[in-house]
Amino acid sequence: MLIGGMDVSGDEVIGNYKYLAIIIGSRENIQSLSDKISQQRTRMSKLNKQSRKSIIKKLEFDKRNRIAFCIALDRTKIIDEIKKLRSIKESRKPTGKIIRTFNYIVMRKIQSQLESYARQNSIPLSEINFECDSDCIPFANILQVKTRSESKAHNIADKVAWCNNKKIRLPSVIELDFTNEIVPTMKKMLNM
Repeated sequence: MLIGGMDVSGDEVIGNYKYLAIIIGSRENIQSLSDKISQQRTRMSKLNKQSRKSIIKKLEFDKRNRIAFCIALDRTKIIDEIKKLRSIKESRKPTGKIIRTFNYIVMRKIQSQLESYARQNSIPLSEINFECDSDCIPFANILQVKTRSESKAHNIADKVAWCNNKKIRLPSVIELDFTNEIVPTMKKMLNM
């Protein structure tokens, strides 16, 4: 059985999501990694430097038993850029609609890779339970996956997202950056 985790990093209080981390793996492999990093329930931002270094060394994904993606978002910058466009100002598009469009585009860009991994494990993506906090529920809903409260997979995703936000490269994480493609796609979708 596969489980997944999602978390965002950046200034979550104001919704400035810089990175979205998504992990998927068998329950056993997620448990194994969680056991290795031991401070599973503590967010990276709350740990001391030595604990973070120890965890970073142990964050490994082999693309077969567990996989991790980290997607560059820079959501606030992109949303602000879209809101400054004349046609958006004139049409008075609500910010909520702009954010939902942004989220939709990001998840559609990653969906095929997530589905491919799920297929390799003989399970439809929609059957994977994703552990996530309230910040990630909108992303999960776009994928039409099941969600459950934060736990081990979510906490591993937190660590991956935090590392990317701090410019710490994790070699076994698949890093994706669609930021250059998002604005033109948003313009089309928002009927520009």
